[in-house]
Amino acid sequence: LFTVGQLEWRATQRTGKGHPGSRVISGLIRRHGSTVTDSGWELRAELTLAHCGLARPQRQVAVDTSIGRVHVDLAYPGPPVVAFEYDSDRWHSGVRRRHADMRRRNALRAAGVTIIEMNAALLADPVAFGALVRSVMGIS
Repeated sequence: LFTVGQLEWRATQRTGKGHPGSRVISGLIRRHGSTVTDSGWELRAELTLAHCGLARPQRQVAVDTSIGRVHVDLAYPGPPVVAFEYDSDRWHSGVRRRHADMRRRNALRAAGVTIIEMNAALLADPVAFGALVRSVMGIS
């Protein structure tokens, strides 16, 4: 009737009080893994990194955190894990979503993950993006 990706999307839209079962669904997704996506930003980031002479990151890298297993959409598995988090205005705005993002990212940071936050403007500037990634990874 639906794909796991559709379930994940719907679960992000229906979280918190007033949405019975949302914690159960979120927990199941965290425990059993996320789906591998081919979102535009992931493909653009991969191609830009390759164009800059960097290795392609892996998709759906699992990280055990204080809030359970979290799957990062795009990351170098490390150690340390260097994760790419893309913030679109469409999916990462609003109080509830920002709070959920903050909780997730703080748990990732506490687990030793280095997070590179991205948006369309950063990806539109491959030189700056490549320089940022090289700097974070200690690559000259």
